[in-house]
Amino acid sequence: MTDADLVLGYLNPAFFLGGEMGLRLQEAEEGIRRAVAEPLSLTVEQAAWGIHEVVNENMAGAARYHIAEQGGDASAATMIAFGGAGPLHAVEVARKLGIGKVLVPVGAGVFSALGFVVAPISYEVSRTHVAPLDGIAEEEFEGMYRELEAEGRAIISAAQQGAGLVCTRALDMCYRGQGSNIRFDITDGQGSDIPFHSIDQRFADEYRARYGYAYDDLEPQVRTLRVIVSAKTDQPNLDLKFSGKRGDVTGAHTGTRPAYAAIQGSLIEHDVYRLDRMGDDAEFSGPAIVEAADSTLVLGPGTTVVTDARGWLLVTIG
Repeated sequence: MTDADLVLGYLNPAFFLGGEMGLRLQEAEEGIRRAVAEPLSLTVEQAAWGIHEVVNENMAGAARYHIAEQGGDASAATMIAFGGAGPLHAVEVARKLGIGKVLVPVGAGVFSALGFVVAPISYEVSRTHVAPLDGIAEEEFEGMYRELEAEGRAIISAAQQGAGLVCTRALDMCYRGQGSNIRFDITDGQGSDIPFHSIDQRFADEYRARYGYAYDDLEPQVRTLRVIVSAKTDQPNLDLKFSGKRGDVTGAHTGTRPAYAAIQGSLIEHDVYRLDRMGDDAEFSGPAIVEAADSTLVLGPGTTVVTDARGWLLVTIG
C-alpha cells in the first residue's frame, strides 16, 4: 500500500514521518511493475491506483455493511479520518458512500495514542446472566451490580490511589430467541441509574432507535450486566493548534507535485501544504495534498477545506 501511494504521488519520499524515514520511489515502481503491472498488462500508475482502489473499496464495503446494519443515512454523516493512512483514503471512501464531509483532526496519525493519553483510567467488569427481565427481582438485580462495582472500584483504586470514582452501568439485552444483543447505558448523564421498572421501556426505545421498530409481543431478555468504573482525573492540556497566521495558508504552501486524480484518471498537479504551518480559519481547495509528520491528506478536484481553531480540517466534497 505504501509503495502504491508513493508511486501515485500522494506520499513525499523526503517527508515520510516528518523526514525521519526515507522512501525509495524507484524500488516501489519496480516492485509494482514486476508484481502487478506487467502480469496484468497495466501501466505502473494504473496498477498502483488499482492497489489503492482495492483498499478504498474494502473500507467502503465494511462501512456500507455497518450503515445498513444500523439503518443509518450516510449522506447525513461526517467521516472522521484518523490513523496514519486514514486521511490518504478518506475523501475517496467518502465519495463511494455518498458522504459529503470529512473531518481530519490534528494528530490524525496518532489519534488513538492521544486518546489513550487523555482518557481517564477505567475498567469494565461484566457478568453474563441470561434470564427474562420480568424473571429478575429488583433486589437481585441491584445486588449483582453492586458486586460488579465493588470489583471495579478495587482495581481502579489500586491503579489511581485517592482518585474519585465514577461508576456507569450498562446492559446487554435482546428479545427472547434472538442471537444478537444490543448494549445500552442504564446510567444517565448526571450519574443516576434509571429505575428498575423503566429498563424494559429503555430497551424498547433503544431497539426502536436502532431498527425502526420494537416488538410488543416478544419477551425482553437480559444477557450481560456491565459496569465501567473510571477515575476522576484532570485531562492534560494538549496544545495542538495551528501555528500559522489566522486565515492564511500561503505560509504553508510548499509547492506542487504531480499526483493521481481518480476523476481524471491521470497524474495532475496538486498544491502541497504543510499542516503545521497553516493558520486557523483559512480556506483552500483541491487538488491538494496536506502533509504532516504523522499522516498525509489527499484532496482530489472538487474539494474545499476550512481550518478551525483546534487545528482540525473540515473537507467538503463537491
